[in-house]
Formats: sequence, C-alpha cells, structure tokens
Amino acid sequence: MKKVVSLLVVISMILSILPTYANEVEESHIKLLAIADTYTQRGEDYSDKNFGSEKLIVFKASESNSVDRRVYLKFDISSLTADNLSNAKIMLERVGGESFTDNKVKEVPVRAFACSDFNEYEITHLKGAVLGNVIGVGYSTKMKETVSIDITEYVKEEIKKGTKQISVCLYDRFLTNRRIDFASRETDTPPYLDVKYGGTPDPIAPFDDGVGGTEAPTVENAIKNAKTLLNKSNATYLSGTKVKEIERISDKEIHVLISEDSFVRAGTYADTNYGEDLYTITKNNKSEKKGIYHRTSFYKFDISALNKNHVGGAFVKIYMDSDEGSAPNNLSAYEVDPNLWNEKTLTWNNQPQQGEFIGNLMTSEAGKYIYMDLTDYVNKKSVEGQKYISFMLLDDAKLDKNYQFASKESINPPKIVFMGIGDEPHSASIPEEKDETENDGYAYIDVETTLSSSPGKKYYPTKTRVLSSLTDYTPVTEQPKVSKYGGLLSVQHEATGFFRCEEIDGRWWMIDPLGHPLFTFAFNSVSFASTEKEKAGLKEKFGTEENWAKETKKLFEEMNVYGMTGSKDKFNEYLGENKMPYFQSLSSISGYGKLKDMITSSGGSTSFRYNVMPVFDPQFEAYVDKKASKEVTARKDDPYLIGWFADNEIPVTLELLESYLTVDPSNEDYMYSYHAAWEWFKQRHGDDATIEDITAKDKEDFREYVFDRYYGVVSNVIRKYDPNHMYMGSRLNGTARTSSGIFAAAGRYLDCITFNYYGTWTPRVTDMENWYNWSGGKPFFVTEQYTKGMDACEKTPGLTNESGAGWIVKTQEDRGNFYQNYVLGLLEYGTCIGFKWYKYSDNDPDGPQTDVSNLNSNKGIIDRDYDYHYPLIEKMKELNNNVFGLTEYFDNKNNVGGQSFIYKTDVKNDDEVKKEYYMILSVFDKNTNNLVKTVVGDKYVVGAKNHVNVTCKIDDISDLDNYYVKAYLWNGSSLNPIADAKIVK
Repeated sequence: MKKVVSLLVVISMILSILPTYANEVEESHIKLLAIADTYTQRGEDYSDKNFGSEKLIVFKASESNSVDRRVYLKFDISSLTADNLSNAKIMLERVGGESFTDNKVKEVPVRAFACSDFNEYEITHLKGAVLGNVIGVGYSTKMKETVSIDITEYVKEEIKKGTKQISVCLYDRFLTNRRIDFASRETDTPPYLDVKYGGTPDPIAPFDDGVGGTEAPTVENAIKNAKTLLNKSNATYLSGTKVKEIERISDKEIHVLISEDSFVRAGTYADTNYGEDLYTITKNNKSEKKGIYHRTSFYKFDISALNKNHVGGAFVKIYMDSDEGSAPNNLSAYEVDPNLWNEKTLTWNNQPQQGEFIGNLMTSEAGKYIYMDLTDYVNKKSVEGQKYISFMLLDDAKLDKNYQFASKESINPPKIVFMGIGDEPHSASIPEEKDETENDGYAYIDVETTLSSSPGKKYYPTKTRVLSSLTDYTPVTEQPKVSKYGGLLSVQHEATGFFRCEEIDGRWWMIDPLGHPLFTFAFNSVSFASTEKEKAGLKEKFGTEENWAKETKKLFEEMNVYGMTGSKDKFNEYLGENKMPYFQSLSSISGYGKLKDMITSSGGSTSFRYNVMPVFDPQFEAYVDKKASKEVTARKDDPYLIGWFADNEIPVTLELLESYLTVDPSNEDYMYSYHAAWEWFKQRHGDDATIEDITAKDKEDFREYVFDRYYGVVSNVIRKYDPNHMYMGSRLNGTARTSSGIFAAAGRYLDCITFNYYGTWTPRVTDMENWYNWSGGKPFFVTEQYTKGMDACEKTPGLTNESGAGWIVKTQEDRGNFYQNYVLGLLEYGTCIGFKWYKYSDNDPDGPQTDVSNLNSNKGIIDRDYDYHYPLIEKMKELNNNVFGLTEYFDNKNNVGGQSFIYKTDVKNDDEVKKEYYMILSVFDKNTNNLVKTVVGDKYVVGAKNHVNVTCKIDDISDLDNYYVKAYLWNGSSLNPIADAKIVK
C-alpha cells in the first residue's frame, strides 16, 4: 500500500532541499543597457541585409521559415560580481507587431539562447551567430507591454568564468507566426539587463522562468510549468538512420530486409505492443480456456524493387529462434492489409482482419533459417503495383506450442528473397542457405549456449570468434606497457589531467589523464565480502581485507583491467598511491523518486510506479543541484574518476506516453508529469486530443522529449559542479536499443553513451551504426554483459543460474570464449571505448536476498569461497592484453587487393518530409583520368528539417596517392557533387 504523506510534510521535504539564505542582503538594482542590438531576417530580399541602425528589433518565426526574424542582444557584465546576485532579467519594451485578436495564439514564447559574439552593423541572416543552449524564456501576450526573460543562472556562470560580455539571441522554434516589435537602443526605451542584488532571490529552478518555488502543486502551476518546459526543450523528434534494406546479389537476385514485424498476445496482454522485441511468436491451441494464451506473428515486406515484374521465385526467410523441442509443424500464412497496422502500435485488440491463405511455413529445429514460398502471391501483388505485402502467421493445427522467430531487431532478421527477376513464375527454387561467415577469413569455433538466460533449455552450437580465430593475427604474450590509469605509454595525446574520450583517425578512444589512449576494461560491483560464506572465504584466502584489495588490484593489472564500480572508496583507501580508476553514480532521478516514494523494486533496474519518472517536476532540478553540490563537488578534482552516471536502467519503454497521459492527476506526485504530457500531446493533436489519437511517431517522440529534459537537467548540474569529468548517461538497456529519440537526446548532452547490452551473443553492427548516427556521432561504453556457466553450480550448493540476464553456457571456458567473441565485435567497429563485465563475484545463494536479479547465479570471476574461475580469467587476460594490437589489426585489415577508406559528409534535409539519401563515390586514376570504379553507399533516411552523417566505403584500393575521388549525393531526384566529403577511416 502506497504510503500517504501529508501535503505539509511534502512541502517541508521540498523546502529542505532548496538553497537557504541566512544572511539576507539589502536589495539593490543595476540597470545595464544593451551595448549592441539588432535583428536578422530570412528571405530572398533580406537574408544578406543588416538592420543594426533600426529603431525596432523585430522577432518572428514564420510557419514557412521564409520571413524568420531573430533578435540579437549584447550586454557588458564586466562590472558585475556573482556574490549576492539574486536575479538578472532581460527587459524589452514591446511597441508593436501582430495582435492576438484572431484567438489562434494566446501568448508567444520568446526564448533566449546563448550565442557567439556578433557585430550589430555586420550581422545578417546568412552571417548569423552560432546558437548555444536555451538560457531563459519570456512571454508576450499583448501589443504594448514589457517582456522579461530571466537569465540569472547563465549570468552567474558567465561571471564566474570571467566573461566580460554576453551575447544572446531571441528565437522562437515553435513557429507561432506572430511578429513582435521591440524598441531598440536607438530609442528612448532601449533593452536592458535588470540585475538585482540582495533581497530574496526569486525561488526558481535554474534556467526556468516561473518554474519551481515552494507553492503546493496546483493544476494552474502544473500547466504553466508544462508550457515553459515545452518551449525550453531541445528535442528535434527526427533523426537520420542508416538502413541497408536491399542487397543486390545480381540482376536476377535481390534480398530485401523486412520492413516491419511484431506479434500480438491475447488475454491480459491484449493491449500490449511487442514491436521492439527481439522475436515474434506464434502459438495457438484448441482449448477455449487456453485461448487467452494465443499469439500471432505479423510481417510486412517491401516488394517495390520488382518494379511490377514477375519473379521466378519469391521466398520469405525467417530465423527459427526457439522450438520448445517440438516436432516440425506447418504454420499457415494469411494475407492482411499492410495499411492497417504498424509494428509500434499493433496489439491483439487492434489487429487487422485475417484474409486469404497465401502459403505454408514448415518449422524446424531452432538455430537456422526456414523458407516459405510466396511466388504466386508476390507476383500477383507486384503486377498490381502494390508496394508492400503483409501477412499473419497462425498454427492451424493448434498444438499449443511456442514457435519463436527472430525479429527485425535481432541479429538474424527476416528477409524476402527474389530469384529470377523477370523470369517465368516457379522457374527458381528455394535458395541454398549460405553461411555469411564462411568466407570471411576467420576460424570460428562452436560454443553451446541456450541463447537465453534460463537454465534447462536446449543448447545450440553457436559460431564464436575467439582470438585464435584471427589466423592472420599474431597475439602478444606480454602485457602492454601502460600508465597507472591503463593508457598505452607509447602513444601520447593531450594530457588534461582527467579521463576523456576522443576520435582519432576514425576510431574512438578513452584518453587517460596523462594523455595516453586505452580501451577501458572494468568490473561491476567490486565489493567487500558481505555474507558469512564470503567473509570466511576472504579470510581463508587473503587473511585481511587490505590483502584482498591489494591482491585483487594486482590481478586486475595482470588482466589489463582499469575500471570498477562498487566499494571503490574503501578499496582505494587500502591501495594508497596505487589506486584503481572508478565510475560514480549520482542517482539523480532515482534518488528523487525515492524521496517521493515513487520507486518500486524490480531487479537491478530502477522501476517507477505507473512507469512515470518525475523529470518534469519543478523540484527535480533543485534536488539534483543540491545533491550534486556535495557529491559532485567532492570528486571534481579526482583524476581516478572516469566519469559520472546519472542513474541505472531507468524506464525506456515505448509506452511512456500512454503512462504519463493516464496517470492520476489528482495525485500531487504525478500532477506535473500528467500535465507535461498532455500539453505536449495537445500541441500536436489539438485541445480535443484523446488517447486514441496516439501514433507510433508520438510514442517515439515522447521518449525523446522525456530524455531531453532528463539528460539536460543532469548535464547542466554535473557540468556546473564538475567541468572536469565525463557525463556518461544512465546505463540504458532493453528497448532503448531501438530508440532513435533516446539516443538523439543522449547525443545532445553526454560525452559517452552507456548501455547494458544484453540479449545478443555478438554485438550487432546495425545497433552500433544506429547508435552512432542517432546520437550525432557519440561513442558508447558497454556497462554490463556476462554469461553464466552451469559447471559452477556443481561446486556451490543453491547456485542454479536462474536469476539475471546473462545467457547460459556449459563451462567457464565457454564463458571466456563468449567474452572474447563479444569484445572482438566491439573492437572491430571502432565507436566503443570500453567494456564492463557484470560482475566481480558470483551470487551467494545463502546470503540476504534483496535484488531478484542477483539471487543464485555464476556471474563473476570469483565464487563465494573466493576461488577464482581461472579458465574465464585466462581468456579475459589473453584478449585484454592484445587490445592495442587488435585495434590496429582491425583498422588496417585489408580486403583482397587493398585498404578500405570511409568518406563522410553531413547531409541536411531542409524539406518538410523525410527523404532518402545515398553517397556515391567515383574513383579515378590520377595518371589517365580513367574511371576505375563507382561505389554506391547504404541508404540513409533523414527526417524533415534534420541532418545526419552519411558515409560511403571504398574497398580494394591499395593507395589513394594514385587515385582521386569525386563524391556525389543522390537525394531521390537529383545527383549533386559533395565538396566537403572527407576520409574518416
């Protein structure tokens, strides 16, 4: 039962975390006139025109962007001090513009952005200043008034930096299409900065005008807060995605990746969407009582590549993920209208109607692709000019068995194969399944795993790449010579005194405080013995805690491990000068949630009641600020701190929007969240919007809106108290893997994105590519992954490997082989800067159990008796000590005949609709000017008014000194040369 806290108690708790002002100073005001002001205007006749001498400074954002006006202001703050500064507000006199008589607009937000310096007599739209973050917002509601914009916190921070002048741009991104005329400094009522010293500061959260305070939550305050945050948001709601949808094997054979897939489930899950799951499931039974367990898979394929042609054969290939050990069975495919469902909104209750039978899919044992012949159906739809085909998959025999298939989000997505394009129907047979790794030059081994976290399931031999698989690589046997932080001593970059990350020659690296590069290997939960069995084991093996800490640090160094979480302070206290680098969590939204009694327990993740995080609560920022002023400040000068986590595994589900829209608004803890969601939603769908209006895009966009607020608040606070260390996010997990919105928000604020990356044997290249593109080119760090060996259960009574997300293998050597395979995948791609194994020690089944994900499993490199799992440790050590040679190996690995070169350019889509782009590279011989080859890159889908880095790779070129390259961009209608394409790798 939820604890009821009285309103007075809640208010007193909130008041306790706000700053106090014991010695109030007498109030005084300083009026700083603008030393420069002007505006710029977009449009054919105005983009290059300067308005620096005008008596008006005009603010406007047009729906067409054609007559956009931005106001620029400059103030001299060299005479100000931060001590006792209470408020600093931009004051502007509105003297005209467009009225509100049409009632379409009640108020116009005027948002202030920090911007680069400008000359008021030279600046134009084409030569505008560079905008930074939002620093304040004001509102205009009538023709004649004074508009104020609070920028107190920004002014304070700039004073502390020693800034003499600040430049500000007023710009409305929400295109309210209302012109506002302000008086310029050429008039009697010029703009000025109203600076107040002493008195009682306005009780507002940093950068929030009218947000916060100590007043009790009311609907009016919640709506006002929601509107303010809506205008502050930096969310773009659009991101570019690299998509390799079509693979042309020849003129006669094309493989097309599935467009959408999902499954639906009856019973209590009838309103649940499974569009982001790694699998689809079909299950039917004859019992009416058991009908609540029905599951139906849905698939949608794009057949437009056929251009209305016949094919000799059209075969859907689907990977059999799990078969429950059942005998083969013929599943039936039935046509459904592709326009009546999408994977992000499909549920049992809204599924489209079953159509005609179109084919059979014979199941098999798990672990391989199976095929379904849809030649007749595809030919019919192709000739009709259909773009998509769509079907549901049912078990008409109703055997009550789970048939689980790999989905689009998995490492083995469904595809449709077109054979004999233009040939007579049925002139082609089902293609022979090829092993895509067969000719890649690696000597794989098979490791048996259940491909799941649950023991007792069937084992499948799984191709695994280990160090010895790299037959053309010679492993080193000696440890690399590294700094005390783990960086390679033979390579020197800029030394800043703290850990950071940097892209160097196309690869991302962690850079240690001394300027040496490293790929950080680390362990989670390196903690002191806590249970009776653990304490006895530690005493028997090491004698004292101090000896254990020193011996463990020695082992870590032998394993090239230079990172940890857990009992780092006590651990490092024992180590003296030989400290261990570590990570630190601020527990921001999780801490605030606990204060408000909004957290529920659910494994190692942070779960919130009703799936609602109070990031829109005006006191959230004040709470984090108060917490950081102590915790962050205390560590800001520690060179052994690698970086800050905000939290761990907070809610990322696609259903966040519905959760916020349906939470009880009469509960004061959720009032701000409820109204924040509804104001956001009504802005899109109007004041009469209902839950039924939610679209798939709304769901994804709201995730970005939530995380933009969350990451932005924590980033501002951490950087306020610690400008030295990296901000590494919230250790994302689960369905965040496929969220362009969450990664876009993360990319705006984080130095490095952290992810607890489970559910795969080998890192997916498509995941790593998407994360990099969605985040705008940020590196990532895998902060959790592991496997569980069943052999450990034979030694430790009660150890069953039932808890936790790691997959099941048979032995400790298998765990080591998994480790090598997984890390090799991370090293090969080049955007990952570290890997943290979960965790240092196994669970003690006899210990006190508070976390259901940590009950009884083999997770560590040591058991509860402090006996080491040496086969795992040796595999880890072997791989880790080769990390520098392996990065060089992967970076320099040649294709047949030469090197690979990747070209990159930033593509901007200024249209109102998303567009598809390809980079095309033409390679010419420098001596003859003859065309050597033309390369077409992968397709990139770029959202309206958005941009993304587009790349294209050239293989088989021995040396570019003998060639020159011309780059072009195809935008769907025209081919244009690219002047700024550059080699990144």
